[in-house]
Amino acid sequence: MRTVHSSRRQFLRHAGVFGAGMAGVGTPVAQARADAAGSWRNWSGNQGAQPAAMHFPADEDELRRLLTTGRSPLRAFGASHSFSALVPSTGTMVSLERMNGLLRHDAARLQATFAAGTRIAAAGELLATIGQGLQNSPDVDIQS
Repeated sequence: MRTVHSSRRQFLRHAGVFGAGMAGVGTPVAQARADAAGSWRNWSGNQGAQPAAMHFPADEDELRRLLTTGRSPLRAFGASHSFSALVPSTGTMVSLERMNGLLRHDAARLQATFAAGTRIAAAGELLATIGQGLQNSPDVDIQS
C-alpha cells in the first residue's frame, strides 16, 4: 500500500472547494495550527513559522507579563486566516483565543464589548443569548 502525503491546499484544490471561496468549509478547517513541537501554519498552508515560543495567555495579567519578558519580535495571531507574511516569526507568537467572551453590553444602546480573542461567529452566538445580533456578518466568520 502506498502512502500519499497531501497538503490541505492540495486537498481543497482537488476537491474543487478552493476556487469556490471555501464554500461549505466549516470553522475547524480554518483554525490556527500550532503543534506540540511549536511550529505554526496558517489555514491555507502558505505561511509557516518555527517560533522560539508560543503563548496562549488567559488574562490581561498573563499577557502583560509576556509583553515585558517575551523574546522579540512578538507577533499576535488570531484564527490564522491571513495570507500575508505579517505573522510568521522566529521570536514569540501569541494567540489571544483564551481571552474571549462577552465582557459587557448596553441593551438600550445596542452596544456590546468583547474580549480580544472572541471570534466573529462566537460574538453572534453570544449576542443571541441577550436578544441582540450582528447587522452584517461575513460568510467566513472565524476571525477574532
